[in-house]
Amino acid sequence: MRFGVMAAVVVAAGFGGYFGAFAWLSGLQSLGAQGCVIEPGAERPVKARVATAVGHAEEQGDWLLIGPALCTITPPDITATLRAEDPDVAPYISAVDAYDGAPGCFLNSFEMQAAVQATRGWSAERAFREYLAMFGAGVFSGEWRFFSASPLGTPVGPQFIGGACGNVPYADDLAESHRDLRAGFDGFIRARARFVPCEEGSATDDAAWVSYYEDLGQGPIVNAWHGFEVPLALLASDWVDGVGLNAKGKPRPPFCVPAHLAYK
Repeated sequence: MRFGVMAAVVVAAGFGGYFGAFAWLSGLQSLGAQGCVIEPGAERPVKARVATAVGHAEEQGDWLLIGPALCTITPPDITATLRAEDPDVAPYISAVDAYDGAPGCFLNSFEMQAAVQATRGWSAERAFREYLAMFGAGVFSGEWRFFSASPLGTPVGPQFIGGACGNVPYADDLAESHRDLRAGFDGFIRARARFVPCEEGSATDDAAWVSYYEDLGQGPIVNAWHGFEVPLALLASDWVDGVGLNAKGKPRPPFCVPAHLAYK
């Protein structure tokens, strides 16, 4: 097998030298929304084996993680059934001035989940998972946030920023933090993963990645809860298996690293 990989390197180099081979390998970007990983048991294309041989892919337990030079991790696709404007969701989003000293439209997620169980005949488990999907998809689109400029100021709850709900004094900070979230997503995930073992319940653990954030090129942290907001959103994706009302789920690469590789 090693001979086959090295032969592939030689063949790839024939596509115009090293830079031609590198451009050929960059086709692995198609894995971006899956986390730049190849799952256990899946066939590894020649490009992935070449990338491993030349140091641009890394074994993460049974997963293969493609490096940032060849693949940029992008937010996963999350399908949401619930919408903020739905008649059994909208009543549970506060008016923008409902909370003194905390302008913004915040969701009462517990009452909303109870409501959709009644209106849609859903189980408590499904209502919870659909709430997570609505929030997770919205975090990556910019429609929902979990935001505070200070780590000492816990947000009232999930915040809807569509329409008039976006007219808050810190609207510019909301917009900047979302741009940072998108632009720095690959670096954020890879930096945070070093501190997260691929073990049950570790997906939303407080990770020490924050000390590396400015090295990602996004400048100071605008949303002090970025390290909680993104992992919470990812609970609705297939990057975490087995999430439920009574289960925190088990993350998989690139969201974590095998336990023996995690920083303590």
